[in-house]
Formats: sequence, structure tokens, C-alpha cells
Amino acid sequence: MLGFGYIKAPPTTYLLHYQSGRLKRHGAGIAFWYFRYNSVLAKLNIGSTDVPFVFNEITADVQEATVQGDLTFRIVDPQK
Repeated sequence: MLGFGYIKAPPTTYLLHYQSGRLKRHGAGIAFWYFRYNSVLAKLNIGSTDVPFVFNEITADVQEATVQGDLTFRIVDPQK
């Protein structure tokens, strides 16, 4: 609609709205209208995120070894 957009974020998403190179608004779970042609939006998940990983390697004596784990992280300061 004439270059305008609307965005609504859930409470676990932090939005940063840059307009013409300057931070115009920011916050968790905000909703607003913006002009698409001079705006940049950044979305960050501020809830806990789990990332599983598996490494399959071969040791020096040609034995197969598997390491499994789970990495959990949370973004504390989204503006940094």
C-alpha cells in the first residue's frame, strides 16, 4: 500500500527499526507502521534458543568417536 508496511512482533522478538540510518524505535513485542523505502528492520529472538550438535570423528588409532551436545543461549542486550 503505497510503500507502507506493518509489522507486529511476538513478545519473544526484539525489533530494531532504523530509518535513514538512525534508530527510530526498538523494543520487544512492538507493532508499528513503517515506510519501506527508507527503513531497515532487524529482528532478534530474545527467548532461550537450543542448538543441538553432533561431531563424528576418527581417533588416532582409527576408532570412531561421536560427541553429542546441546548449546542453549539467550540474548541479554539486543542493542549491542
